[in-house]
Amino acid sequence: MSNPTLAAEDVIKQINILLADYPQLATDEELLKDTLEGNTRFNELMERFLGEMRENETLAEAVSERIGRLRERQTRLTHRAQALSNRPSMSPAIAKAKATEKPT
Repeated sequence: MSNPTLAAEDVIKQINILLADYPQLATDEELLKDTLEGNTRFNELMERFLGEMRENETLAEAVSERIGRLRERQTRLTHRAQALSNRPSMSPAIAKAKATEKPT
């Protein structure tokens, strides 16, 4: 089952065939559940979708946390650079260095 979309379409076709062959499934939820479990790959497909969903949620959370830590680091580095450039004893040297910097 390499393509989840195709697998889902296959399961939907199987469900429609079952509903056409056994109309009573449409009114009996428990029977429908048992039939789907036994005659289709519905449970396997749902477990795969849920697993992928959880994995993506976990990755998104980890990326968000990493971005937060990087923003905090950026703030610290910016403050450190400002503090260094605001030192009275360093001001003339910094001004001279900035004046001689080549634009990139």
